[in-house]
Amino acid sequence: MLKPVLLFIVLFHLLGAASAQEIMRSLGNHKVELAGKKMRPGKALNLANSLCPMASSHFAKAKKMRTWNILISQFGATEVILGLLAIEQGKMSFGVANAAVGGIALTFFSDRDVEIQGEVEAGVKAFNRCHFFQ
Repeated sequence: MLKPVLLFIVLFHLLGAASAQEIMRSLGNHKVELAGKKMRPGKALNLANSLCPMASSHFAKAKKMRTWNILISQFGATEVILGLLAIEQGKMSFGVANAAVGGIALTFFSDRDVEIQGEVEAGVKAFNRCHFFQ
């Protein structure tokens, strides 16, 4: 009789402790939520550095990938526009080459969104694990 009561007390304590802690959630589109605040990987990295270093590597990688995606997408869009302008001015081979380079850059880096979201979700899991076990 003592074992079921003891088991109930331990489970009740663990469930109460888990619900009292702040749980981070992944919202999609590279956003996370903690205590009602929505943030991108950069802010989550700053928060994780001080509270849970296990998650900071995932948020750092997601932030780095997001930064490079923004820069390369701007490069790709510029190349496509320059290519279209060159085609319009009659420089067909130069314009097609520029537009192709821009299109390849846009295509290559648009596929990385899934990887970024995966890193954000791994960071959320690591953050929650860190808080649950401490």
